[in-house]
Amino acid sequence: MKIVKYLCFILIAFLVLITAMIAWLNRVELSEHRTLIENQFTEILGRNVKINGDMQLVVSLTPYMLLRDVHIQNASWGSQADMLKAGEAVLALKFIPLLSNKIEVTELSVSDLDMLIETNAQGVSNWELGEAKKETTQHPSSGVQTEILLHQALLQNSHISIKNHAEKELQLVVDKLHVNHIVDGLQEWDIAAKYKGVDVALNGSTSLIHALLVGKPFKMDLRGKLGDFNTQLQGDVALPLTSKMPLLNIDFAIDTPDLNDITQLTGYAMPKIDTIKVTGNTITENGFYRFTLKGDIDQINVHSDGQVAQSLDGQGDAINLQITGPNLQQLGKLANLELADMGPVDINAKVASANGAYLFKLNTTVDDIKVDADGQVSQKFDGKGDNINFLVKGPDLQPLGKLANTELPSMGPIEVAGKASSIGGFYQFKVNADLNKIRLDADGEISQKSPGQGDEINLELVATDLAELGALGQTELPQVGPVNLKAKLNTSPSDYKISELDLKLDNIDLKGAITIERKQPIAISATIMSNLLDLKPFQNDPVTEQEKQPVVAVKSDKVFPSTPLPLQSLSSLNANIDYSIGRLELPSEVIKDLKFVVNLNNSKLLVKPLQAQLQGGTIKGELLLDASPSQGKPLLMVNLDSDKLELGKFDKLKEHISGGDSKVHIALQGSGDSISEIMAGLNGETILDIGQAKLANGTMDLIAGDMIASLISALAPTESKTQGSLLECGVVRFDIKDGHALADKSIALKSNKTVIVGSGEIDLKTEGLGFQISSHSVGFAAIDAGDLTRSVGLGGTLANPKPILDIAGATKTGATIGAAILTLGTSYLAQKLVESVIEDKHPCLTALGKSGKANEKSKAIAPPAATQ
Repeated sequence: MKIVKYLCFILIAFLVLITAMIAWLNRVELSEHRTLIENQFTEILGRNVKINGDMQLVVSLTPYMLLRDVHIQNASWGSQADMLKAGEAVLALKFIPLLSNKIEVTELSVSDLDMLIETNAQGVSNWELGEAKKETTQHPSSGVQTEILLHQALLQNSHISIKNHAEKELQLVVDKLHVNHIVDGLQEWDIAAKYKGVDVALNGSTSLIHALLVGKPFKMDLRGKLGDFNTQLQGDVALPLTSKMPLLNIDFAIDTPDLNDITQLTGYAMPKIDTIKVTGNTITENGFYRFTLKGDIDQINVHSDGQVAQSLDGQGDAINLQITGPNLQQLGKLANLELADMGPVDINAKVASANGAYLFKLNTTVDDIKVDADGQVSQKFDGKGDNINFLVKGPDLQPLGKLANTELPSMGPIEVAGKASSIGGFYQFKVNADLNKIRLDADGEISQKSPGQGDEINLELVATDLAELGALGQTELPQVGPVNLKAKLNTSPSDYKISELDLKLDNIDLKGAITIERKQPIAISATIMSNLLDLKPFQNDPVTEQEKQPVVAVKSDKVFPSTPLPLQSLSSLNANIDYSIGRLELPSEVIKDLKFVVNLNNSKLLVKPLQAQLQGGTIKGELLLDASPSQGKPLLMVNLDSDKLELGKFDKLKEHISGGDSKVHIALQGSGDSISEIMAGLNGETILDIGQAKLANGTMDLIAGDMIASLISALAPTESKTQGSLLECGVVRFDIKDGHALADKSIALKSNKTVIVGSGEIDLKTEGLGFQISSHSVGFAAIDAGDLTRSVGLGGTLANPKPILDIAGATKTGATIGAAILTLGTSYLAQKLVESVIEDKHPCLTALGKSGKANEKSKAIAPPAATQ
C-alpha cells in the first residue's frame, strides 16, 4: 500500500503543478523555459528531473501537454541512476474543474516507461520523495483534499522492476495497461503483462483511485489470471485516514488445474496438485478480519472460518479448520510430503489466542487410528507456558507403523496417553502406553534448549511374558514371565547414565547401573548383579516349519575356521563391565558365584578376574585378546585353573560316575587374524587331572570322549560287561609348541582292572592326528578278551578321525595265547611275570610329568598336585 500512496502523491503533485503552470505556459514557448520547468519538477519531487526531448502545449478548455524523454533521478543509495524513464508522456485535462480544486484528466498516456521500485537494507523505498514525504509527515491525518477524476489512461510497452535488498529482482513487462472511466464513479481496467514468461492479466472495474486516497470505500469486481491460475475479487476496500488498517468486505474465488505456473513465477517447488477450486469471504468487523473459506484441493475438502485481529498481534484470534479426504497420501501432496496410502482422513481443529498463548484442540481420524490433542503453546513459540495433552488409540499396531512408514507387527489394541508441560526450561512429561499385554510408563523432564543434555527420564515396562515383547520386535522368544523392567535415564553433555536398573523376569533378576560416555570412541562402564540368571528357557530356539524339514549336512574338512575375526569393531568402543551372578542355571549345569570384569581399551579386550563355583569346585582364570595396532597380529591368551571339580555331579556324567574330584589347567597363547591362524602357532599347555571315582558300566568310553571312544572299547571291553569298577586316576595332558600338541605318555587312565596309556600329536595347523593307545590288565588274571587288541592307533584329522589297528601288537598277543594253550598256560604266565616287572606302577604321575619315565618337554606352569 505504501507504493500506491507514493505514486498517488506524485501524480497529484504532478497534476497540480501542470495546472498551475498552464496559464503562464500558454503565453510562452516551452522549450525556452526547459530549465525552469525541470527545476520546478525537481523542487516538488525532491529528485532531479530532466526533460531531454520535445515539449508541446496546446491551451484550451481542455489543455494538452506532451513531454518526451523524461528522466527522474533515483535515490542516492539506489542501484541505478534513474528510477523512472519515459519515452513519451501525454496529459490532457479540463480547465474549468481546476477552479473547484478538482483535477479531471481526459487522457493520460505513457509509452516506453522504464520504472524501478526498490528498498534498501533499512526498508526505505526509493519512491519516498522529499516533498511528498514532508507533506505526509507534517499532516499525517489530513488526507488528500484534491479530487482526481481519470477518464482514460494508457500505459504501453513498459517495463517495471521491483527490488528488495535481500531478494531477487522482479521484472514485469507491461504490454498494455488501459484504464477507462465508465459510469457511477467506476473505472474499467484492462491489463496485459508478462512475468517470467507467464501471461499476467487483470480485467474488471473498480472505484476511482481517489476513493482510496480519501478513505472512501473502493469497490472492485476484478478477474485475474496468472497463466492457468484464475482468481476473482468482488467487494470493497477502504483505507481510513485515521487508521493504518484497511477495511475489507471481499468475496474471492480461486480456480486452477494445477500450480505449475505458480512454481514458475515464484521459483519455489509447489505441490503437484490437480484441480483447486476455493471460494471465500473476508470482512472487517469490530477490529477483526472475519473469514470463511471452503473448497476442494485435489481430492481434499477444506472448510475453515474464524477471525484474526486487525492488529495482527495474536489477541482474540480464533480459527476453525476441517479437512476430509480419501487418504493420507493425497493430504501429503499439499505439503510436498510422502505419506502413507491410508484413509479415509478426517481432521477437525480449533485454535484460539488468549493471554499470549494459542489454545488448541485437535481431533483426527486416519483409517482406524484416532488422535486427540488439546492444550496451549506460547504465541512466541519460545516453549514458555506450553501445556499439551494427547491420546492415540487404534485396534492394531500395524496401521500406526504404516503411518510412520515403518513395518510393525499386527498387535493390538493400542492406546497411548500423555501430557507435557514446559516449566523452568524443561518439558515435563508423562506417557502411558498399553499394547495388548504390554504396558510402558515413562515420566520425567527433557531440556528445552538442549535435548539430551540434562534430561531425566523414568521408565517402567511390564509384560505378561517375553513372547509378547518378542512379537513386538518380530522375534520369537520363549513364554517366560512376567516381565518387569525399571530404569532411570539421566543425560548430560558428557554422558548418558542408566541407574536404578531393575529387571525381573519370572525368577530371574538383574540390577545395576550403566554409563555411556559421549566421546570417540564411545566408552561404556557398567556394574551389574544378578542373584539368579536362569538360561534354561532359552536353550532351544523355537523351530519353524521350514527348519523341521530334513537338511542334508555338509561336513567340513576343517574344525578351525579360516574366516577373519571381526576385530575392527573393537576400536570403536571402550568398556569396563563388572558382572556378578549368584546362581547361573544352564541347560545342564549350575554355576555359582560367577564374577568377571570385562575391560576393553584401545582394541585390547581383557577378562580379569574370572571366577566361579562349579560342581563343588572353583574356577579362576583370565582371557586377553589384544587387537591394538601396536600388536601387529591379534594376540589371544587364555589362562584357566579349576580345583575339586566333581565329575559325578555333572548331569551328563552322574549316571556313569560318582566322585572324581578333578583339576583343570589351561595356559594357551597364539596370534593370528583367524581361529585357524591362531591355532597354527599356538603355544602352551592343557591338563585334565581326574581323581578317584566309581565307574558304572562303559564309563571308560565316556571319559575318553567321542574321538577315542571306539578305541577304549577295543582296549577295555570288560568295562562294559562288569558291574563297574574303580577309577584310580586319569590324566590328559598336552604340551603345545608352535601349533603342535604333543602327548608323550601323557594320556593315562587307570582303573582297578585296566591301565590305558596313550601318546601322540595333533598338528593344529593341518589338524592331522597321530596317536597310539595301549592297554593291559592289572594283575595276573586269566586270559581275557582285552589281550586280543593290545594296541591301536588313531589317525585322520580332527574333523574325520580314523582308528587304526596295531597289527604287530595283535600278532604278538595272538602268538602268546597260542603258546599258553599248548603249554597249559605256563608260557602266558611267564610273560605276565616279565610285564609285571616292567609295568609303570604310576601311569598318571608319568602323564603329569612327575615320574622318571615321563618325557618332560614343557613346564610352562607348575602342574596340579599329583593323584594316584
